[in-house]
Amino acid sequence: MTALTKSLRAEIVQIAVNKSGLLEKRRAAEAELFKQTVAYQREAYGPEKYDELLKAIRLVASAGSMQVYPFTHSINVKVDGRIISVITSHSNNVTDYVPMSSVSTPEISREKYQVLADLSKKASSFETQIKELRSKVAGALEAFKTVKALMQSWPEVIELLPATLGEAKQLPVVVNAAELNNIIGLPTGKKDA
Repeated sequence: MTALTKSLRAEIVQIAVNKSGLLEKRRAAEAELFKQTVAYQREAYGPEKYDELLKAIRLVASAGSMQVYPFTHSINVKVDGRIISVITSHSNNVTDYVPMSSVSTPEISREKYQVLADLSKKASSFETQIKELRSKVAGALEAFKTVKALMQSWPEVIELLPATLGEAKQLPVVVNAAELNNIIGLPTGKKDA
């Protein structure tokens, strides 16, 4: 009988999040926001000046003569004379360099800023959904002490068990786990679009 340890629960939660597709949706939304923000920045600076700034920043970064940080979370823009930081990533996956406010901050229109705000809200909503899913799955797992007991109540969880556990056997159903199955997409191929 395999105990449902804290580390095993954390692994199951992460597998559930990965399987749900929410991480990919968040990354795609962040990439879209980053691309649009850079496009507006490039337009505001002018393509030639923007390219010159990027070239200079990358040169300084590669020479190691000065501490230059890659873009990770936000890009500054100016709207109606106010500098606003546009959150473009909730993770650390983007590593390209972009001109920051220390060089100068480009001015963009309110309409363009609203596009960025909407895209940022979309990316943020996926982060919220990921946190909610983590909480729900972790909460469901807390009710069980063993993998066997978990599988008796939620047989579809077999798809979330790490490969290190070996082959698990289907057990009779004790309770209904339909909501979690729907959110995660269990069994595979049955997720609502």
